[in-house]
Amino acid sequence: MLTAALGLLLLTVMQVVIVAMMHYGNVKPEWGRTCYWVATLLGFACVVVVVVIFNHMEANLALGLIVGLPFVCGQLYLARITHTRLSLRRWAGIACVAAGLFLLAYGSR
Repeated sequence: MLTAALGLLLLTVMQVVIVAMMHYGNVKPEWGRTCYWVATLLGFACVVVVVVIFNHMEANLALGLIVGLPFVCGQLYLARITHTRLSLRRWAGIACVAAGLFLLAYGSR
């Protein structure tokens, strides 16, 4: 289970870095190609991490956490680096996704 947890942490960090690279590639055209290559290579590495996670967790639990956790963290980080103020509706959406992730993980026991 520790391997799966570390894999989820690594996957989440990698996905957030991919989001940042895609953003900076659009904002700074001179860095565009480099940022896109870094994002592509990290995306390929994410596939390897996903396979490791699937080998150490139930498939339905792993899929929910693999999709949901990086999505929430990526959206929060993107809002932070673009200085976007999150409305109450957006916070409610993030809370619903986080609650769903908690229930998914808690329900697997």
